[in-house]
Amino acid sequence: MDSLAQELVAMDRSTQYRIQTSQAVDYFSGGAKINALPEKIRIGINYRIAPQDTIPQIKRKILTDIEPIVKKYNIIVKAFEDEEMNPSTNITQDLSVAYETDYKATLTLTTTQQTAISPTSSSSNPVWDVFSGTIQHSFGFPTAP
Repeated sequence: MDSLAQELVAMDRSTQYRIQTSQAVDYFSGGAKINALPEKIRIGINYRIAPQDTIPQIKRKILTDIEPIVKKYNIIVKAFEDEEMNPSTNITQDLSVAYETDYKATLTLTTTQQTAISPTSSSSNPVWDVFSGTIQHSFGFPTAP
């Protein structure tokens, strides 16, 4: 990220998330009753992807971020199988975990809604000139020569 972007990000949170990709955990679900560990859980995470990022970059970052935990607990990862725009999965399993387990944990990562990132609109074409001129005239801004 260049210095101007870093300065803008430092201004406040709302400016920060206009410039960079953000994520929000939206839901957790799992289990049938309060006193039993669930066999499966589901977590929904929403990503708002900045124009300079791509879906494969974000998927790669997710894999990079989870790699230490996956390796530490010897979790099997099934990442974005049979989906478009996938990074390669380079997480290797280490069978020498620090403690004995009698389960095989599997983390399955999927994309439920994969929307292409909106392109940045041009600000130098006839349509923009008409739109900009109308706004400037309507609100009394001086027009550029």
